[in-house]
Amino acid sequence: ILTGKPKSTFEILIIDTSSLKICREAAANVTEPLDAAILNAGGSMFKIGGDINNCGAHNQFTINVIGHAVFVDELIKKNMFNKGAHITFISSFAARGFPLFGLKEPKLKKPYVEDMKKHITGAAYEKFDALNYYGYTKAIGCLYFSKLAELNP
Repeated sequence: ILTGKPKSTFEILIIDTSSLKICREAAANVTEPLDAAILNAGGSMFKIGGDINNCGAHNQFTINVIGHAVFVDELIKKNMFNKGAHITFISSFAARGFPLFGLKEPKLKKPYVEDMKKHITGAAYEKFDALNYYGYTKAIGCLYFSKLAELNP
């Protein structure tokens, strides 16, 4: 039985993660340190409009990863996470592959950084494959936020 006001509350921010400007503004509007951030957005884009955006990444990658990264990085710069805060990046089974749905397991090739760049921009594909691109998008997002956690224990 819960009595009284809970010690924690959730505030849902709806952020257009395709716009890095909006992600920065959303972070600027956070006025109290957070105990957690749950990052969830995006999805696979079957019809692509504009493809590469002004930050040099494919729109699908920006919406699923870069927008979140910019938002969190801005909050870190402002020291807006309490000690012991948790950041959760919601990924997808696509990050590990799912053959039943035609999703191949993402496998980065050496040199890894160059291969990641090709996937981020969509240059790794002769013909754009939205579902498999989504798998790489989520896999690279997991790598990014894992490294972020390592750098900010």
